Amino acid sequence: MQCSPLPSLKLGLKARCHLVAIVWYSLVPFSVLAGGNSTSGHESKGSAPASIPLFHLANKPGQKGFGVFIEAKIGTPPERAQYVTLLLDSGSSSMAVIGPRAAGLPGPLPPCTLSSFHTRTGRSSCGLGGYTARDSPSHVRWPLPGSQYCPIAVNDTTRVPFCAMSVNYGDGSGFTGMMVNDTLTIGGYSQTAPVNAIYWMHGPFQEPPSAGIIGVAGADLNCARWGDPKTCFPGAMEQLLMSQGLKNRLGLCLGRPPLPTGSDHNRIDYGQPGLMSLGGTDTALTAGRVYYSKILQGTKYFALRLQGVGVNEQHASVPTAAFASGMIVDTGSTQLYLPYGAWTAISAAGAKIRCHQDSDCRLSIQVQGACLKLVDFVKCHPQHRVCSALEQRGLAYGQPMLGFAGMKDLYLELDLSDHQVGFATRSNKACNAKCSSFLTKITCSFAKGCAWEGSSAVEECPLAGASRAAAQLQPSASILDDGAR
Repeated sequence: MQCSPLPSLKLGLKARCHLVAIVWYSLVPFSVLAGGNSTSGHESKGSAPASIPLFHLANKPGQKGFGVFIEAKIGTPPERAQYVTLLLDSGSSSMAVIGPRAAGLPGPLPPCTLSSFHTRTGRSSCGLGGYTARDSPSHVRWPLPGSQYCPIAVNDTTRVPFCAMSVNYGDGSGFTGMMVNDTLTIGGYSQTAPVNAIYWMHGPFQEPPSAGIIGVAGADLNCARWGDPKTCFPGAMEQLLMSQGLKNRLGLCLGRPPLPTGSDHNRIDYGQPGLMSLGGTDTALTAGRVYYSKILQGTKYFALRLQGVGVNEQHASVPTAAFASGMIVDTGSTQLYLPYGAWTAISAAGAKIRCHQDSDCRLSIQVQGACLKLVDFVKCHPQHRVCSALEQRGLAYGQPMLGFAGMKDLYLELDLSDHQVGFATRSNKACNAKCSSFLTKITCSFAKGCAWEGSSAVEECPLAGASRAAAQLQPSASILDDGAR
């Protein structure tokens, strides 16, 4: 191991995995269309990019924020735009949204109410928003049947043919949707973008309460023919960033659900909304430098070179070949996954380390350019008082993956402009979104210091505002370095 000593990062574990997408469908390159608003872009270095709230998913009792979703609107004119919520997924590039006519398991969920949304049972059985192309006057069916980019021509009840695409994800879920172009609005920015209006889904596709998914990986995943770069084009998020002159970078202050604080046991314990900065890192939310790790050449995902694992810098004997595919950074996956056999090797390394409590045992992960030391993945054995990771053997997967549980305390930058991923320590500034950025009364209810009046969110009275300002997250310790000694 080349990791230099670092303070610990406390991580939680989640039960369900939303794995990297495997996609088969027909798409066509098209140029960025003119339009959208005239809001100027922001550079990622040294200035504050435009930011929108991130909200935690929690669809099972006891799960606290195992992923994030964003709010958006689809369609024009504004009074006809449809409100949607989208799971943020760095392991895919497509955007797809469920509508009330969607069929298949688990099926569309009933709308959330303010009271039900804050209960475990209510939030796990309701959805926020949805999209139906036929209800949007601004949608255009694209591509058209007969095109080489349309693998399946389908006739709907009006006997108007359209092109359909199917996506299958690594967790066994997937969908089929009608391919259209429509106006996507996120954070005040608008741009025509590809949307898949889902009419059939299978497996656990919907992650309540979100009504769909937006992939933020590169254009290599949007291809008419898998592996043929001539048939690839940017997904919806990349189209939006390009249209505003922004770098293809997203800064993610993911927030972190806090431990219970005596609230009613029937309420979900959630953190304050995080922030996604369009165009790059908001340096006010980071402490110290951002450590960058280059994306592996030839990969379609945010895959980084994994150079080693261990316990408290003690190297674990894992064959180099197990790291050949790198480690994928996937916001749509819940867990930290390591290669088969890695956890046994980590336990063998940990058996040489004496401990008194769990925090004495830290999992070391080194990717090129950055080194992390994580607690809670390696435990202090209560009888033998040595570090052990045997209980994590279920978190083995052929493809190493850094999921939400391994990144939620970090500041993360997904940078396709320079083909890298950045990691930084969070500053002591809370990831508070502007009250005006919340689109519904339900999502506004997450934020301290914001109140819903009429049809928009506003700042509360000064006393409440002071409470919001005081709700600062405790600064994380310096958890990263470049791995050099």
